[in-house]
Amino acid sequence: MPLPEAVKRRLRPLPQWSAVALPDPQTEVRVRLQGRGPGVDVTANHVVAALRPLTLAVGVDEAVAAALAGVEALSLRFEDVESGRLLGELDARPDRELSAAGVRMVLLQVSGSRQRCGTPARA
Repeated sequence: MPLPEAVKRRLRPLPQWSAVALPDPQTEVRVRLQGRGPGVDVTANHVVAALRPLTLAVGVDEAVAAALAGVEALSLRFEDVESGRLLGELDARPDRELSAAGVRMVLLQVSGSRQRCGTPARA
């Protein structure tokens, strides 16, 4: 059955970035900050701070501070919790650290990305 025109107009592609919400705590995807030393799980400790340029905010605790120490480049790795498979990766660099209401956070500017969700194209 064809959709009415009024419904089709409302279903057009979004002209902007759109967030996808998962119930908290989400358990499908693990996000690991990879800098100095072993990666740090920041699944429940990051948020999009700006879209242009794409900037993420990550709360700073001792583990995150150690991962950031002396690094100019790092990555955020998105992994499927069930299989452990890498889904994608964002390359980022620390921009600046902020503090508000006793909470420390670092802003990370995204400089590149790779996704591994789809299968490779075949010629």
